[in-house]
Amino acid sequence: MAESLSENCSKVAFTESSFDPPDWFGRFLFSFERDVALAFPIGSDAAVLKDWLAEERFGFYGMSYLESAFVDEPDESSRTSERIKNDQRINLASSSWNTICGGISFSVGWVENSCAAISEICADVEYCQFDLP
Repeated sequence: MAESLSENCSKVAFTESSFDPPDWFGRFLFSFERDVALAFPIGSDAAVLKDWLAEERFGFYGMSYLESAFVDEPDESSRTSERIKNDQRINLASSSWNTICGGISFSVGWVENSCAAISEICADVEYCQFDLP
Protein backbone atom coordinates (compact mmCIF):
# COMPACT_ATOMS: atom_id res chain seq x y z
CA MET A 1 0.00 0.00 0.00
CA ALA A 2 1.35 3.43 -0.95
CA GLU A 3 1.95 5.99 1.76
CA SER A 4 0.31 9.37 1.45
CA LEU A 5 2.37 12.54 1.21
CA SER A 6 1.46 13.54 4.76
CA GLU A 7 2.60 10.14 6.05
CA ASN A 8 5.89 10.53 4.19
CA CYS A 9 6.35 14.03 5.54
CA SER A 10 5.76 12.92 9.12
CA LYS A 11 8.88 10.77 8.79
CA VAL A 12 11.04 13.68 7.63
CA ALA A 13 13.64 14.87 10.10
CA PHE A 14 14.55 18.45 9.32
CA THR A 15 18.23 19.30 9.14
CA GLU A 16 19.28 21.31 12.17
CA SER A 17 21.89 24.05 12.01
CA SER A 18 24.14 25.01 14.89
CA PHE A 19 24.80 28.31 13.12
CA ASP A 20 22.73 31.34 14.13
CA PRO A 21 21.06 33.45 11.43
CA PRO A 22 22.72 36.79 10.66
CA ASP A 23 21.96 39.54 13.13
CA TRP A 24 20.82 42.92 11.90
CA PHE A 25 24.16 44.69 12.00
CA GLY A 26 27.48 42.89 11.92
CA ARG A 27 26.86 39.74 9.95
CA PHE A 28 24.21 41.34 7.73
CA LEU A 29 26.87 43.70 6.45
CA PHE A 30 29.89 41.43 6.30
CA SER A 31 28.84 37.84 5.61
CA PHE A 32 25.11 37.80 4.86
CA GLU A 33 25.24 35.46 1.86
CA ARG A 34 27.36 32.82 3.61
CA ASP A 35 25.59 33.06 6.96
CA VAL A 36 22.06 32.63 5.56
CA ALA A 37 23.10 29.42 3.80
CA LEU A 38 24.80 28.14 6.97
CA ALA A 39 21.87 29.01 9.25
CA PHE A 40 19.23 27.50 6.92
CA PRO A 41 20.88 24.52 5.20
CA ILE A 42 19.23 22.29 2.61
CA GLY A 43 16.77 20.05 4.42
CA SER A 44 15.98 22.52 7.20
CA ASP A 45 12.46 23.64 8.11
CA ALA A 46 11.26 26.40 5.75
CA ALA A 47 8.94 27.72 8.50
CA VAL A 48 12.00 28.62 10.60
CA LEU A 49 13.43 30.60 7.67
CA LYS A 50 10.10 32.38 7.11
CA ASP A 51 9.86 33.27 10.81
CA TRP A 52 13.36 34.74 10.74
CA LEU A 53 12.59 36.73 7.58
CA ALA A 54 9.44 38.16 9.19
CA GLU A 55 11.34 38.97 12.39
CA GLU A 56 13.98 40.81 10.36
CA ARG A 57 11.23 42.67 8.44
CA PHE A 58 11.86 41.21 5.01
CA GLY A 59 9.07 41.73 2.52
CA PHE A 60 7.85 38.60 0.76
CA TYR A 61 7.55 39.12 -2.99
CA GLY A 62 6.08 35.74 -3.76
CA MET A 63 7.23 33.29 -6.39
CA SER A 64 9.71 34.60 -8.94
CA TYR A 65 12.19 33.44 -11.54
CA LEU A 66 14.69 35.73 -9.80
CA GLU A 67 16.48 34.55 -6.68
CA SER A 68 17.68 38.01 -5.69
CA ALA A 69 16.73 41.64 -6.10
CA PHE A 70 19.64 42.14 -8.53
CA VAL A 71 20.74 39.40 -10.89
CA ASP A 72 24.25 40.59 -11.62
CA GLU A 73 26.56 37.61 -11.15
CA PRO A 74 27.16 34.89 -13.77
CA ASP A 75 25.87 32.05 -11.56
CA GLU A 76 22.70 34.02 -10.70
CA SER A 77 22.11 34.73 -14.39
CA SER A 78 22.61 31.08 -15.26
CA ARG A 79 20.19 29.84 -12.59
CA THR A 80 17.62 32.49 -13.57
CA SER A 81 17.84 31.44 -17.24
CA GLU A 82 17.31 27.78 -16.24
CA ARG A 83 14.28 28.71 -14.13
CA ILE A 84 12.72 30.67 -16.99
CA LYS A 85 13.42 27.86 -19.45
CA ASN A 86 11.89 25.25 -17.10
CA ASP A 87 9.12 27.55 -15.81
CA GLN A 88 10.29 27.03 -12.21
CA ARG A 89 9.91 29.77 -9.65
CA ILE A 90 11.60 30.45 -6.33
CA ASN A 91 10.28 32.23 -3.22
CA LEU A 92 11.81 35.68 -2.88
CA ALA A 93 12.02 37.98 0.14
CA SER A 94 13.90 41.26 0.30
CA SER A 95 14.81 44.04 2.69
CA SER A 96 16.45 47.41 2.07
CA TRP A 97 18.25 49.91 4.26
CA ASN A 98 18.96 53.53 3.38
CA THR A 99 22.48 54.66 4.24
CA ILE A 100 24.70 57.63 3.49
CA CYS A 101 26.16 55.77 0.50
CA GLY A 102 22.74 54.83 -0.92
CA GLY A 103 20.52 51.83 -0.43
CA ILE A 104 21.63 48.37 0.68
CA SER A 105 19.41 45.52 -0.50
CA PHE A 106 19.32 42.06 1.06
CA SER A 107 17.57 39.20 -0.74
CA VAL A 108 16.80 35.61 0.16
CA GLY A 109 15.47 33.14 -2.38
CA TRP A 110 14.43 29.61 -1.49
CA VAL A 111 12.55 26.57 -2.70
CA GLU A 112 10.72 24.33 -0.28
CA ASN A 113 9.69 20.80 -1.11
CA SER A 114 6.27 19.23 -0.50
CA CYS A 115 7.26 18.47 3.11
CA ALA A 116 8.17 22.14 3.80
CA ALA A 117 11.91 21.47 3.88
CA ILE A 118 14.31 23.85 2.12
CA SER A 119 15.58 22.25 -1.09
CA GLU A 120 17.42 25.32 -2.44
CA ILE A 121 18.50 28.58 -0.82
CA CYS A 122 20.29 31.68 -2.11
CA ALA A 123 21.14 34.95 -0.42
CA ASP A 124 22.46 38.15 -1.93
CA VAL A 125 23.40 41.65 -0.83
CA GLU A 126 23.88 44.72 -2.99
CA TYR A 127 25.65 47.72 -1.49
CA CYS A 128 25.14 51.41 -2.24
CA GLN A 129 22.35 51.26 -4.80
CA PHE A 130 21.11 54.71 -5.85
CA ASP A 131 17.72 55.58 -7.27
CA LEU A 132 18.30 57.85 -10.24
CA PRO A 133 15.67 60.42 -11.13
